[in-house]
Amino acid sequence: MRHLITDLYAANGFFSDNHKSWVINDGMTRKYPKRHPTMDDAYRYAFAKLKQLIIGGDTKSGRALEELNKVTTKIYRISNSKAIQEQSLMRIK
Repeated sequence: MRHLITDLYAANGFFSDNHKSWVINDGMTRKYPKRHPTMDDAYRYAFAKLKQLIIGGDTKSGRALEELNKVTTKIYRISNSKAIQEQSLMRIK
């Protein structure tokens, strides 16, 4: 658990070996403002790490898998709605 929290803080720009990184306003410009991680952040980070362990990949491959799952689900829903429409038309005839 300690390693998970240490990794989470490092992912948010807080490094245990650099005390200067412990300040929120360190003068660096970022895409997202620096903030301390919350319990929700820890939950999401742990879930992402677990998924990486299960699929045996890194963050990039995990995101690609999520995107593939979204597209597959969308195609499945469209396919099912068309099948239902076709069944409705067959019953009318």
